[in-house]
Amino acid sequence: MRKLLLLLMITIVTVSASAQTFLAHNVWFEKPQAMYACNYKRGTMIPAGIDVDHVELRTDRRNRTILYFEVPEYDKGFQVYIQERLQGSDFTFDQLKEQMFTTKSFEEMVKGLPQNFIDAIEKGEIVQGMPKEVVLISWGYPPHGTTFTTNLNTWVYPMNRWKTREVIFDKNGLTISGSNTD
Repeated sequence: MRKLLLLLMITIVTVSASAQTFLAHNVWFEKPQAMYACNYKRGTMIPAGIDVDHVELRTDRRNRTILYFEVPEYDKGFQVYIQERLQGSDFTFDQLKEQMFTTKSFEEMVKGLPQNFIDAIEKGEIVQGMPKEVVLISWGYPPHGTTFTTNLNTWVYPMNRWKTREVIFDKNGLTISGSNTD
């Protein structure tokens, strides 16, 4: 009986630990109730690796589907909208969830990276020589409407509604131009 109880306790702890969810990349917002999947690089930055709760699809007051999540550290809930003109009509909320959230903590995501890359991620910057995987942690995925696939060597990010920034990679997938690399 004791062995069964101990096994049950270990299982509960394991399930609880594996259910922890984190932001997979830095996310910016001006209004928590109206964030966009294109992740404009303005306003307040929520850091990659921060603990999040209650990741779920909801409907807003206008009956539009949103991706909702909470950041306990900020004591706020956030609503993310998909903008078809930037994300493309075939981009789904399941894809957005897959890109925005992870089960890895910040320490796990940056393990083994040079300190200058970690520092840049923490500031929401891109520096020369960053591999694509590290750019994804710092800035997230480029919108499908501006960069259809991350296999390309030029990614286009909207900085705000009027301005974009290209991040250019060399043939080895390392940044040669972008945020702070120009």
